[in-house]
Amino acid sequence: MRRSRLTAVLLTIAIVIASQTSAAKSGSKYSLKIGFQASGYPSDQDVTAGPYGAIGDSPEIFASQSTMEYHFDSKFGRTIHGALGYRAARNVELEMGFAYTDMQLEIKQHGALRARAAYGDTLRHIWVLTDLDTRRDNDFSIVTIRPGANFTLALKSRIVPYLSAGLNMMIVRARTTLDFLRPYVTEAGGGYVLHSGSDALKEDLGFNGSQTVFGLDMGSGLEFRISPELSINFGFSYMFAFQKPFGNFEELVRDNPEDPVIKQIEYYFEGMNVSSVNATIGMILHL
Repeated sequence: MRRSRLTAVLLTIAIVIASQTSAAKSGSKYSLKIGFQASGYPSDQDVTAGPYGAIGDSPEIFASQSTMEYHFDSKFGRTIHGALGYRAARNVELEMGFAYTDMQLEIKQHGALRARAAYGDTLRHIWVLTDLDTRRDNDFSIVTIRPGANFTLALKSRIVPYLSAGLNMMIVRARTTLDFLRPYVTEAGGGYVLHSGSDALKEDLGFNGSQTVFGLDMGSGLEFRISPELSINFGFSYMFAFQKPFGNFEELVRDNPEDPVIKQIEYYFEGMNVSSVNATIGMILHL
């Protein structure tokens, strides 16, 4: 009998505590958010190397000029992110977020050579275009710090639409090794042979650097309130980056002792486009 009374008292206390906790949660000002995001990025203009001659060439032989082109394509990002939120007003929540993005992309590589060659007594120009293997083993990532705000359109419903906006400070990192073709000239049978394309020398062009980029994102989504303590959210957003990193491509190319011309020539690049379209799923813990 005493045991049943004690059980009833403990159950009553538990119910009271749970109800008080739920009430506190429903009016909570703080929240912790954890989520995942998939992002798509537009393609970029080519990175173009300045012209350079074949090894052993001279104006009297072939007067060759080569160039390399690299194209960043098929860019896709996978992100894990978290944020701490604070409800500043009935329909306004401020948050500070952090994110890490693993960016997957392909780099397509092309080589082009233009040279003068003698055919009997006639001088002609020859063109050699070479497609190299696409580079997929690239190390690109983005670390983001994001202060933002969410504007909820309903509070009492279990399904809450919201609009969001935020400022993105991104540290974009890149590291990869590209192929660099070096045509060369040899003597044969009293004349000269220009080795280009598949029989040219292939050197390593190392590229390594990081830059800070700022952007602004806007989005919308739905928050599904599972309980006073837990919500699930889905959303879409667009982030516009104010700058394009790696426009100073030539400054980020590493020295190559085997072929110093790799570092000496100029590279022309408008920069890498990191603006993105994003889809997000996550959970919200109301503290």
